[in-house]
This record gives sequence, C-alpha cells and structure tokens, in this order.
Amino acid sequence: AMEQDDRERRIQAALGRLSPKLRAIVVLRYIEGLTYEQLAEVLGCARGTVKSRLNRAHAALQEALGAEPPEPEGRN
Repeated sequence: AMEQDDRERRIQAALGRLSPKLRAIVVLRYIEGLTYEQLAEVLGCARGTVKSRLNRAHAALQEALGAEPPEPEGRN
C-alpha cells in the first residue's frame, strides 16, 4: 500500500510538471478513455497533433519518472 501511494505521488508530481496541453491530453486519453479521434475533436486539432502530443507527454513522463518506455500502443 505504501509503495502504491509513493508511486501515485510520483505520477501526480510528474503530471503536474507537464504543460497544460500535454497534461490535458494524458488525462483525456488515459483517465477519461477518449480515442485519438475523440481527442482530436475535443481539442480542435488534427489526429497527427494528438499523436505528437501524446508522444511528447510520454517522453516527458518517462524522463520524470525514470521509467522504461512502455510497449507501443495499438492503433485506435
């Protein structure tokens, strides 16, 4: 339980260091479960921009958390 709490605190801190645009796309994708198409519509940008922002957010979170890169996500 304590390890889980520490992990959650580290993730929250890392999310807090993201720019608002990157934080929003991470929350909408992984907390709210939106697809790339839904993200593009909600954020008013192209699907390619969604993929680019998620890629940048993943890289920033990996660096902040010192984590190994995740397995590539399947296409949506």
